[in-house]
Amino acid sequence: MKTSYVLTTVAALAAIAACSSSSGGSTSNASFPFSGPSCTNNGPNTSTTACNNCMQAQCSDVVACAATDCKDFWSCYCACQQNDVVCYGACSGKETSACKTCNGNVTACRSAHCSADCKGAG
Repeated sequence: MKTSYVLTTVAALAAIAACSSSSGGSTSNASFPFSGPSCTNNGPNTSTTACNNCMQAQCSDVVACAATDCKDFWSCYCACQQNDVVCYGACSGKETSACKTCNGNVTACRSAHCSADCKGAG
């Protein structure tokens, strides 16, 4: 099911943004240079502060791929209105194999280092 897959992908990608989020939350970050209705504070609106802090400390080197390998996906996703699963579904075709690899690496880092802080954050 495509919508379900997109939501799973977005949850995994939330970890990317959590890594990329600055501690101040309002400064620009080259690791996640996307913004829009579904992306504020340097990432998707699905991460907690504890998750962001852990990912920043533990996985920041893993997430550089978000700005390059997932550029088209994030540009599309962030432009969607919050919680617009139809729009998110339309973005799923923009997730390239390189972006999927990026997602997998970030998810692995999140699971290995931040699972306690990121539970319920996507």
